Amino acid sequence: MSFSTLGLSPELISHSGYSEPTPVQREAIPLLLKGRDLLACAQTGTGKTGAFALPLVEKLLQSDPSGRDSKQANAPTVLVLTPTRELAIQVGEAFKLFIGDKPLNVAMVFGGVNISPQRKLLAQGVDILIATPGRLFDLMYQEYVSLSQVEYLVIDEADRMLDMGFVKDIQRVKRNLPLEHQSAMFSATLTPEIGVLAKTMLAEPVQVNLEANKANQQITQRGVLLDPRRKSEYLAEMIGKQNLKQVLVFTGSKQLADQVLRELQLDGIACAVLHGDRTQARRSQALEDFKSGAIRALVATDVAARGLDIAALPLVVNFDLPMNPEDYLHRIGRTGRAGHSGEALTLLSPSERLAFKAIESHMGEKLNITHAEGYEPGAPLPARYEMMDSKHSAHTGSGHKKRHNGDKHRASGRGASQRGSQKSGAKSSSNRKSGQQSGWKR
Repeated sequence: MSFSTLGLSPELISHSGYSEPTPVQREAIPLLLKGRDLLACAQTGTGKTGAFALPLVEKLLQSDPSGRDSKQANAPTVLVLTPTRELAIQVGEAFKLFIGDKPLNVAMVFGGVNISPQRKLLAQGVDILIATPGRLFDLMYQEYVSLSQVEYLVIDEADRMLDMGFVKDIQRVKRNLPLEHQSAMFSATLTPEIGVLAKTMLAEPVQVNLEANKANQQITQRGVLLDPRRKSEYLAEMIGKQNLKQVLVFTGSKQLADQVLRELQLDGIACAVLHGDRTQARRSQALEDFKSGAIRALVATDVAARGLDIAALPLVVNFDLPMNPEDYLHRIGRTGRAGHSGEALTLLSPSERLAFKAIESHMGEKLNITHAEGYEPGAPLPARYEMMDSKHSAHTGSGHKKRHNGDKHRASGRGASQRGSQKSGAKSSSNRKSGQQSGWKR
C-alpha cells in the first residue's frame, strides 16, 4: 500500500520524507481522516508521530483558511500532549517538516526553560501546539493560551504519561476542551490502565494494536555476560577498538550515568550525559553534540528512552537492565527507526541473567548471549585493580569498613579504563588528564 491510497495529498507526502507507510500509519491515517477517535498501540520507532501528524496537517490544509484567520491567535486547533521535553521537540519538528512552507504555525511549550519566549511565540499565533502538561497549565492560568478552539487532541506516549502520574492532568485538559472535538491516544504498550483512561478520553474509539510487546525486527539484539565490575572497561574498549562514532548508553539511575560518564572520560572517549538533573540547556547541547558527531557516546537514564529520534543511530547499549520489559523495548527502540537497521547490546552480570530472561519471555524470543573474552565473571582481575585497592586501603586506614559493591565498581572502573585504553589505543594514564580536557565537549 502506498501513501496515495490513504487520502493524503501528494505534496504532503513529498514533505514527509517517507517512501511508504508503516503498519501503524496504514491503519491510523484513514481512521483519523474520517474523524474517528482512535486508540493506537505500536512498538517504538514505527512511525507513530507520522500516523497522527500527517492526517492532522492534511485536515488543517484542507480546511477554510478564513476560519483559522478569525480565531484567537493563542487558541490552537491541534493540541498534542507529550510526557517529556525531548518528545515535545521531536513531535514539533515532525509537524514542521510535514507542513513545509504552508501557513500553519507550530509551537512547542515545555518546562525547564524560560517561559517568556514561549509566551511571545503563542502571542504571534499558533495552529498546532505541542505541550507538556505542567507548562501548558502555567500558560493557561496566565491566559497566554486558550483551549477553547481545539478541534483535535492527541495524547502521545500515553503509557509514559500514566507512569509519570499525568492522568489527572490529562483529564483536566479534556475538561477544558470544546464538547465537539476528535481525540486520539498513541502508546507503545496497551495496559489495563490505558484501557481505563481511553474510556474516559475517547468516544467510541477504534483500536489499533500492532503487537507492541515485540521488538522492532530491524534491530539485532544480543547480550554479553561479563564481570559487573568491568562493564565500563569493556564499554570503553569496545568503543575504542571498533572506532564507534555514535553509541547511546542507558543506565538505571542518574548516579550510575554520571559514574559511567567519568569512566569513559578517563579513557579519552568524547561523551556527555543526559538525565533529569541536567538543565534543559545542557541536555539540549548534549543531544546536539551527539547528533552532530562532536561526541561519540551519550550516557542517559530512561528520560531518553522515549522522545529521542536520532537518524540512523547504529547502537544502543544497556549498561544495566531497566526496571521492566517495556522500558527495555523503549530503550532499544532508539535504534532501528524509520526503516534503518540497528543493534542493541546488553551488558549482563550473572545476577541480571534471570531478569533478562523475563525480558525475553515478554518479547516471546530468545536472544543470543555470549561471554566477553577476558572479562568472564570470576576471572582474576588485572593487577591494576589490586594496586588501586591497596592504595585505597592505605589511604582510608585499616579500620575502614569494606566498601559496598557500587564503590568497588567505581574504583575498578577507573582501573579498568587504564587497562582498556592500552587495548583500544585510547590515551595512556600519563596523558589522561589532557585527554579528558580535550576529548569531551561540555
